[in-house]
Amino acid sequence: MDPATHKFLATRVDGTISIPEAGMEPLNFVMTNNYNVLYLVRGDVASNLDASQPADVQHWYVYRWVDLSQASPSAHAGSFAAESATWSRVKAIYR
Repeated sequence: MDPATHKFLATRVDGTISIPEAGMEPLNFVMTNNYNVLYLVRGDVASNLDASQPADVQHWYVYRWVDLSQASPSAHAGSFAAESATWSRVKAIYR
């Protein structure tokens, strides 16, 4: 891969995901100290872009996102919400 057109960023990606629950309060997952690697491609060499995504040297796109977080289970092992959340674990539940 050409380092001028492909990059990677190893970083923390912290945040909150709020999932609406019918007739109940939303289910919230808070991610902290997550370690992720984002693989980026420059727009002029990216493939499968849609019409709204500029294919030029000014735009970069994530083509791969790897969650390398290590979640440690809490004392409430039966409840996912009580455990440490990672992006991968939340994504796996709602596929």
